[in-house]
Amino acid sequence: MIVPNSQLAPVDRAAIALGASKHEQRLLMLAKSAGEIVAIANKAGYEQCHAQRVSLKFARVDIEKLGKAAREDATKFSKAVIAEERRLIGIIEPEETRLKALQDDWEAAQAAERAEAERVEVVRRDGIKALIVQRFTGVPTALLTASASAVQEALNAMNAQAIDADDYQDMTFDAENAKTLAVTQLNSIYTSAVDREMAEADRLARAEADRIKAEAAAAEARAEAERLRERLKAERDQRAVEDAARRAKEEADAALALSAQVELAADRKRQEELSAANAKSAKDALDAAEARIKKMEEDQEAERVPPVVAAETLEPEKLALEWVNQPNEAAQELVIPAIDAEEEAALVELEPAPAAALFVRPSDAEIIAVLAAAFDADESAVTAWLRDMNLNKTKEAS
Repeated sequence: MIVPNSQLAPVDRAAIALGASKHEQRLLMLAKSAGEIVAIANKAGYEQCHAQRVSLKFARVDIEKLGKAAREDATKFSKAVIAEERRLIGIIEPEETRLKALQDDWEAAQAAERAEAERVEVVRRDGIKALIVQRFTGVPTALLTASASAVQEALNAMNAQAIDADDYQDMTFDAENAKTLAVTQLNSIYTSAVDREMAEADRLARAEADRIKAEAAAAEARAEAERLRERLKAERDQRAVEDAARRAKEEADAALALSAQVELAADRKRQEELSAANAKSAKDALDAAEARIKKMEEDQEAERVPPVVAAETLEPEKLALEWVNQPNEAAQELVIPAIDAEEEAALVELEPAPAAALFVRPSDAEIIAVLAAAFDADESAVTAWLRDMNLNKTKEAS
């Protein structure tokens, strides 16, 4: 039985188009012959390998040509099949499209009717639900913080309402459940409101009592503050009086201290003046003594007096300094050699009055200052002179 090519499988049709049964054995033999060549050892081997490869190439090219011819025929056939397919479909496709459009329009109309019916149903049910909320469900929520009387009034009104099928239609059962739940909630809210109002009344009473107590405490605090202010004012006044007295005493003490300082300064000034007068008297006496000594030396030189008399007349300067350093009484009793009665009377007239209250022995520093001023020398030099004088006295005494 010969099977038409159209009924064969694509693989079988391809084998027939390429003559596979005729070429396969020859190609297997060529492949086996080529497989015997595994290496090239010499030129003859190279030539053998080249000849074998060319044989394989020619066989491959022949098969490729057969395949290309078969593909071109298949391509032409495929295009012809597609074109015929489109021609045949074009006969019925417009009617199919028209009928589908009719179906789509009908389905759209049906969907619109269903959507409208559903919308109307939703509106209806939403209206009934809103009515249930308005009459039952929403009432407890709105009265959560209301007074007990308002809750009781709403509870009475709700109990008086009847569930009418004309109003609630197929949701009558839902309305009854909502009413029952709302009544229960209102009862609970009423109880809470009563408790809350009682608690609020207690709170207000306590607040009033606390207010009265706070006002009394505030009044007492104000009175205490007033007493404290008066006490502080009295203390401030007392401190002010004490401060004024202390300042007056300090000012009086300061005045006394200033007066004492002035008195002390005046005494110091009088003492300085007295010391200056004593120093001047001493200097005048010293100058007179020096002049007398000088005159006596000149007279001795001229008269060639005995040595004993000359020795007595050589120490007036030392005796004058001792006289300066001695108290007033000692100075009056001191007899300076080589001074006659007239000169001694002149020295006595230079001394201040013998009253003890008018003469105070000058200090060493004052004596040094007077001698420094008299001889126009530094106080350190005068101190050195006096030290040398004391040293000489010590040597003479020894």
